[in-house]
Amino acid sequence: MPSGIENVFLIVTMGEFIVGQVGNAFIVLVNCIDWGKGRKLSTVDYLLTSLAISRINLLWILLLESFVLVLWPHLYTSDKVTALFSISWALNNHFSVWIATCLSVFYFLRIANLSHPSFHWLRQRISRVLLMLLLGSSLLLSFNFALSDTFTAFWTNWHRTHQENSSWPSDMTITLYVNSLVAFNFIYLIPLLLSLGSLVLLFVSLKRHTRNLHLSASCSDASTEAHKKAMHMVMSFLLLFLVHLTTTILVGWAFFIPYKYEAHLAFSLIMTLFPSGHSLILIMGHSKLRQTTLWLLGHLECSLRKKTG
Repeated sequence: MPSGIENVFLIVTMGEFIVGQVGNAFIVLVNCIDWGKGRKLSTVDYLLTSLAISRINLLWILLLESFVLVLWPHLYTSDKVTALFSISWALNNHFSVWIATCLSVFYFLRIANLSHPSFHWLRQRISRVLLMLLLGSSLLLSFNFALSDTFTAFWTNWHRTHQENSSWPSDMTITLYVNSLVAFNFIYLIPLLLSLGSLVLLFVSLKRHTRNLHLSASCSDASTEAHKKAMHMVMSFLLLFLVHLTTTILVGWAFFIPYKYEAHLAFSLIMTLFPSGHSLILIMGHSKLRQTTLWLLGHLECSLRKKTG
């Protein structure tokens, strides 16, 4: 039977799962309905739909991992089961991070106004730039898959240590695992730096635009609001991604700290905030999705009033 801590962990995990699935499924549903009606989807719509699908898959994987960890931990002693979870998580987490990074780069190229020739060259080729980012990230994905063999071997040995009272992995295995973990974490610095660079350049563009407004004795305009909205979107992604990246690192290192099992549960809950909570921020930051949400809430409120009245 699960302990009290494990029951709380599963309940919170289910709550995060439901919130994330509702938010991401809503994004996919709204855009699919528009596409079915023959309406043209924008680049942002395609990015949001792809991002939501990858996160729906990721949340299912995290939910299954949580239940296996608590209820059937002996399954982790199987190389096939551990490898399946490791590869599935790496695949969906990779695209979740990189599509969100492409969204940050898109906001920068579409909203910012810089005078450098390279910026205008990139701006005229936004779709190609985003496609090249995703194709380039595929090379890093193959590197992730190569590292997953090391992770699978270590995690399987660690769980066998606790399930079968076998010996702790050798120093050579631990060294290989640590080196692979460091390399894995460095891979995710690339999307982090790209998003951070987009935010900084958006800030520079906003400052220049604000200065020009002061010179022309104008208070505000649509471009200023667009800059601020884009910066809020990129900043929210960066903050959640930093939390996600930090907890991903801590989950990998949790095997070497006291109370490693409890720490693993806590880090897993925090790590799920990224694919779950970010969808709500994206909905509120997108005018079409926000208006549809408000319409649904208003319609639901009217229905409840009619039933209670």
